[in-house]
Amino acid sequence: FNFLGKDSVPHIFRTKLPANVTRNLKEFATNGDATLFDGIGSQHVSEFLDEVMTGLSSKVFRTYYASDAVETMLDKTPVDMEDAEYIKKHVATIANLSAAKVCNHRRTIPKTWQSSLTKKKERLKELKRRAQSAQAIMKQKIINHEETFKVRMEKRVTKLNATLQKVTEIEHQIQVKKEQGKAVTALENQLRSKRKSLTLHKERIKEMKRKHTERLQTLRQRLNDRKLRDTTACNKQQLNIKAQTETRDYNLTTSLKSYIDPRIYHKWGTRVNYDWKKYYPRALHKKFSWIETEEIT
Repeated sequence: FNFLGKDSVPHIFRTKLPANVTRNLKEFATNGDATLFDGIGSQHVSEFLDEVMTGLSSKVFRTYYASDAVETMLDKTPVDMEDAEYIKKHVATIANLSAAKVCNHRRTIPKTWQSSLTKKKERLKELKRRAQSAQAIMKQKIINHEETFKVRMEKRVTKLNATLQKVTEIEHQIQVKKEQGKAVTALENQLRSKRKSLTLHKERIKEMKRKHTERLQTLRQRLNDRKLRDTTACNKQQLNIKAQTETRDYNLTTSLKSYIDPRIYHKWGTRVNYDWKKYYPRALHKKFSWIETEEIT
C-alpha cells in the first residue's frame, strides 16, 4: 500500500490479505477515482463499527494497536531496576516511537533538526576528549604519587638500616668492653638512644605506608568515579543522538497524548522503578493522574 493518509501524510506498508479482499481492492482501483471506496466516508465507517460493537470506532483501533506496540516494545526490551534513568527514558521513547510508526504519525522534519543533531555529535566528541584528558591527568597523579612514595621510602629505609647498623656496632662494643672489664655506661646510653631512634624510624615507615595506601585508594577511587561519570555522560549523549535520529520524521506527542493507554507506562515504570511523569510532558500529568489508582485489568 502506498497512499496519502490522514493530514496528507504518505502511508506505505506491506501486508497479506485474503484473496477476496485483494480482488475487491483491484476492482475498486480500476474506477480511476481519487477515492478508493466511492461514497464511503469516515462517518459511514464509524456508524458501521458502532453497529458491530457499541462504542467501537477507528480511534479505538488506533488506541489498541498503539498501546499494543508500546507494551510489546517495553516487554521485549531488557531493563533492570538498577539501570540509569536516562536508559529507561530512552526505552520509553523507542516504545513511543513504535506506536507513532503504527499510527503513521509522521511530521515535517524541523528546520533545526540537522543543526541540533550536529551539535549533539560535537558535544559527544567534546565529552570524550575531556574524559580522556581528565583521566590521563588523574592516572599521572597516581604514577607521581607512587614514584614520590618510592623515593621517600628509600630514604627512610636507608636511615633505618644505618641506625640498625649503628645499634649492632654499639652492642658489639659493649660486649667487648664487658669482656675487658671496662665501663659501658656511656655505650649503654648510646644504645638506648639508637634503639629509640630505630623504633621511631619503624613507626614512621609504618605511618608512611598507611598514608600512602589511603592516598592511593583515594586517587584510584576518584579515577573510577571519573570514569563512571564520563561513561554515563557519553552513553547518555549517544542515546540522545540515537533517539533524535530514529524519531527524525515522527511525531511522538500525538500517540502519547491520544492513543497510548498511559497505564502501560505506569505499570512498566513500577516494574523497573521509573516514574511515568519523568517521561510524560508536565501538561499531561494532571490529565493522566488517575492511572496511579487504577491498573490494567
